[in-house]
Amino acid sequence: MYKYNHKTAIISYHSIHDNLAPATDKINYLTDLKEQGHRIDFTLVQKESDIDGKFIKNLNHSMGMSNKELLKWTMPKISNIVKNSSPADLEYNSTICYQTSLNQTYTFSFANNKLVCTLI
Repeated sequence: MYKYNHKTAIISYHSIHDNLAPATDKINYLTDLKEQGHRIDFTLVQKESDIDGKFIKNLNHSMGMSNKELLKWTMPKISNIVKNSSPADLEYNSTICYQTSLNQTYTFSFANNKLVCTLI
């Protein structure tokens, strides 16, 4: 397996009922990354009662999540990781952009001791 920057924190959600990507594959992958020193925050969604209708809408592949709700749900975790990491992207004033399949761009800016996310 390729050795990534071991300081990378990974937040992941996966349904045990995913019909495209088996949960065991995700678990094995994240286990390998954890053994390399990554910080892993993994939620395995397993039962109907985990469906809240807003963040998790079903137990299929992607669980019906919207990017907006995913960010809203995980931003507190990301902010906590960023605050407790040093040196981190905050010190470097990094900006990271992700293009979506809908031609939208998520921009994460790390500056002034905070993380700001925008969607354009």
